[in-house]
Amino acid sequence: MKKVVFLLMVMQAAVAALAQQGWLTPEALRMKREQIRFTDNQLRLFNGRGAAHVKRYSLTGIHRLQFPPIELANYSFFLNFYEHDADVLIQDNVPDLWEEWIRFGSGTDPLGANFRSGFATIPVTQDEYWEPNRYVRQGTFHKEYSRKTVSFGIKTETVASAKADEVILRMVLTNREPQPLKLSLIPNQQVLAKDNAAASSRLSPFVLAAGDYQVSLSSSIPDVDSRGWYVEVPAKGSREVYIAIKMGRKDAATAATDGAVADRFDGAIKDTRQRLSFASSRLPELRSDNRRLEDFYRRCIATMLECRWERENFIINPFWSVGSWVFTITWDNSFASDAISIMDPASMKRTILVAMKEGKLKSTYISWQGGGDGIFYIQEPFALKTMIDAYLRQTGDVAFLDEQVAGKSVMEWMKSWGDLLHVKYRSPFTGLMDMGRKNEELIEMRTDGYSGVVPVVNGLAVDLYRWLDGWCTLRNDGDASKFRGYANDLNDRMHAKLWNRSTRWFDNIYPDGRREPLYSNHLFDLLGTNAITDEERMGIISHLNDQEFLGPYSVYSISRQDKVRWDLIDSDWGGGGSFTGVPLRLARNLYGMGQGPLAWTILSRFSRYADYFPYLGQNLRANEPLQDESSMPIQISSGAGVEAVMFGLFGIKPNIDGTMFVNPHYSLELGRSSLQGYLFRGHSYSFEMDEFGFTVSRDGQSFGPFSYGEEAFVGKDGAVSIVKKGLASPYVRSYRSYFVNRRSVELLADAGTQIRYTLDRSEPSLRSTLYQKPFSIDKSTVVKAIAIKGNEQSLISEVAFEKLHFRDAANSGNVINRYDYPSITPLFTLSESHLPLYGIYTLMDGKHGGDTYRDGQWIGKDKDDVAFLLEWDSPVEVRKVSTRFLQYQPEWIFTPLAFTVEVSLNGKSFKKVGEQSFSIKERFDKKEIVSVVVSFPKEKVRYVRVTAKNMGVCPSWHGGACGNAWVFMDELIVE
Repeated sequence: MKKVVFLLMVMQAAVAALAQQGWLTPEALRMKREQIRFTDNQLRLFNGRGAAHVKRYSLTGIHRLQFPPIELANYSFFLNFYEHDADVLIQDNVPDLWEEWIRFGSGTDPLGANFRSGFATIPVTQDEYWEPNRYVRQGTFHKEYSRKTVSFGIKTETVASAKADEVILRMVLTNREPQPLKLSLIPNQQVLAKDNAAASSRLSPFVLAAGDYQVSLSSSIPDVDSRGWYVEVPAKGSREVYIAIKMGRKDAATAATDGAVADRFDGAIKDTRQRLSFASSRLPELRSDNRRLEDFYRRCIATMLECRWERENFIINPFWSVGSWVFTITWDNSFASDAISIMDPASMKRTILVAMKEGKLKSTYISWQGGGDGIFYIQEPFALKTMIDAYLRQTGDVAFLDEQVAGKSVMEWMKSWGDLLHVKYRSPFTGLMDMGRKNEELIEMRTDGYSGVVPVVNGLAVDLYRWLDGWCTLRNDGDASKFRGYANDLNDRMHAKLWNRSTRWFDNIYPDGRREPLYSNHLFDLLGTNAITDEERMGIISHLNDQEFLGPYSVYSISRQDKVRWDLIDSDWGGGGSFTGVPLRLARNLYGMGQGPLAWTILSRFSRYADYFPYLGQNLRANEPLQDESSMPIQISSGAGVEAVMFGLFGIKPNIDGTMFVNPHYSLELGRSSLQGYLFRGHSYSFEMDEFGFTVSRDGQSFGPFSYGEEAFVGKDGAVSIVKKGLASPYVRSYRSYFVNRRSVELLADAGTQIRYTLDRSEPSLRSTLYQKPFSIDKSTVVKAIAIKGNEQSLISEVAFEKLHFRDAANSGNVINRYDYPSITPLFTLSESHLPLYGIYTLMDGKHGGDTYRDGQWIGKDKDDVAFLLEWDSPVEVRKVSTRFLQYQPEWIFTPLAFTVEVSLNGKSFKKVGEQSFSIKERFDKKEIVSVVVSFPKEKVRYVRVTAKNMGVCPSWHGGACGNAWVFMDELIVE
């Protein structure tokens, strides 16, 4: 009985410990290294005080130290192992050997190590995974020598300290042999200059001098020899050792042995859990049947924590950095301002104040040491407004507006911003905000044109002036009428001079007087303001389709239709992707407009990055999971993902007076989902939704269920009432607005509503066609639709479909297809594929692809087969099908295992008429285009089904082993 009681006590203690950790844990965020698309320079360990990077394929390799003011970007450390009895040196620098072999063709090919004469002897890695501030590597060494067999396992864990400027390596050596293992652990460390010359000097095996600083090594190992540390691992036994890499001022006292390193390692692990626990105790937990969304939500929070510095030498503590660059930038912070205000409102308050004090209306970048660096963005006042609004919403602390900083109150600083905009940027000719040619003050683009009168600046200025008018009126400030006049005049001019009804977009007015649209995702910021009309709002979102702004993963920063400015490489603002906060804020604003299906399309696509990245970078590509190395792998604006879930998907709208509205937007892909523990004004709220409705709970008391389309209002006293909301407009779902023969059109709307639509450009009404199921169109058509519920009806959704005519292209001498173009149906999930501009019809546009899948002529899919069904209106005779595949193994692109052709007259029973198999070349690093022709006796058919069999995952010999393999196909020719 005593034993049972004791076991129960142990179990209760374990449960209590787990509950204390919270729902955000290192284990929940763990990611295998082969799954991660970051390079070694992008994947880091961080514990609030400093950062370090680890080297893949090395068991001890550590590089890039950042502990301000110490920043050693070209630092490198690894251990070599000298085995005394076998007299063998085992080098753990595989990444360096590999780089030398690839770049210069000299040295050791790591794949030939351990057995080729003259090549290095190395341990081999077997498994690696990342957790927040903990990187775990498992490896082995097994080699027979004339005198003995050396066989041991190595497991290492690397962490960064939160208490001192050091990185700590824990290593467990496991000897498999019946004799003791005698090793010297030889440290290797250096700092290189930009030209790869040495920028450091070795003072001893354990101390490296670099400029005004030094990096010293110490270990729990008590024995030191001429090479480094000496350790014996008992026969068939293990030995645990710790090594600390410490940074400090030059000539600081050092010691090669340190008995406290193990305790500091355990302390770093504990500190990491406490940081995660802190966030999970302040932010609500998302629980959803949609596991990807759950994971994405957690990784957005983890990314925010990667930007939270806690150092005593910083201008404020904590310090919210923009990312791996140690600046705080108001514009970037604004995307996460609600999430920060919930997690740590005091730090949000200090961040706003330091931006005013140090920026002084002149600088946007504020260093950790204080002071601006002269870089200025016109978004500064608009971002400050967003941050102040978020802080006031979450805290109700309106007295903050009177807090003094650098000789002015917060409100006076904001009024100064309003006056500066009016004086410095208001054009005397147009009366509009005019940037002139200072486009670098707005967004950086490598192609010119975002200059002059830019509509988003004017709209955000109207919104700011109205905000100033509102607060001045409440505070009986006489400046209210001034700002009201600014707002009304600018608003009238903006709508009259910039809105273009034909393009459904706002025009720019350029310095030379030209007026034309520039399709930048920056304009979507206006959806979150009161500066535009319903007509303009619906016009802007009509461009959110796969033909223009939507990519398979995210939103392009420039429309794909802009052939002058669209820039594949510049994902930040030039085209190929988006600054991370923009699509997430866009999703939140679309939810706020009642555009739930469209918002979910953007949010769910963006959440796919969580499959590839442990935290979110600055500007991920919209068409593939890629973060370039020239930008930051971490971005504070990822907090907009938390806000998109909380304030968009779950529709939470807290008010300054302590009341709250709740209006969730359900999608079937969510299953059952809940948000647990939103802390607001001393109460804990939870929200649940499923396909039948939603509930609201306050301090454990539940209200509901309520129907979608109803808005719950929570008073200060906790009473819940229902407010009716306007209907959301239908969403026209289509992966591409282009088609050749026919296009199936699917309309979506919130539950309980009916949809009426027109195809003749007329406005839909109650008398228009009732939508019951997807329908087909066979000519260029404009689909207009409204949602109706009872006596209510929504605003109009509008999407234009264009019928393409490839006959001229096909007969231009490149490729000639014998028959009229069939309709093409993909038999794989398009939302998970790489698609060029013209979608699946690129397969028959008469143009071959080049040697890169990014040229707009290849269609690809990871993991699954690439398969299509071709259908003709009437039977045709076919005898041959040909196509081409791209192979470039370094980018995980392989030929298929097989290409199969099947035919049918009725579309139900198919006959296999041909197949060609492929043998995959091992370690083939060249780009290759492989042609395939399947010929067969003439068949009369209406349907042809082609399937390219994907191997699924990269083979074991490949660098991306177990990662998803890709198949890319281009021109499909039927004869």
